[in-house]
Amino acid sequence: MAVPFLISISIILGLSLFLYREIRRPPLQMERGRTPRWPKRIKIILLSLPLIAVLLLCWATFIEPGRLVVRHESIQIANWPTQMSGLKIAVLSDIHAGGWSIDEQKLKLNCNRI
Repeated sequence: MAVPFLISISIILGLSLFLYREIRRPPLQMERGRTPRWPKRIKIILLSLPLIAVLLLCWATFIEPGRLVVRHESIQIANWPTQMSGLKIAVLSDIHAGGWSIDEQKLKLNCNRI
């Protein structure tokens, strides 16, 4: 998993530097007394789209599968039986177990954190 991460970081860095260079470059030569700005704006937009797509792909591949959000809630129920006073309920959802990013060891780790 380290190699795809390094490749994606390299792509992000390369696209970012290329986009920075395009933004800092002076506009094209003047045509009919004014500087054309739309070609540069279109280039910047077209360069930004792959950068955003790669960032979203990196988030979905490397960051989001490793996140675990734990929320503790206390519920007060009237007429609850006293023999069930220590009952705890855990809900674990959207874990994608069996996928390439969540193996059995990661699933056990997440269950123990709850």
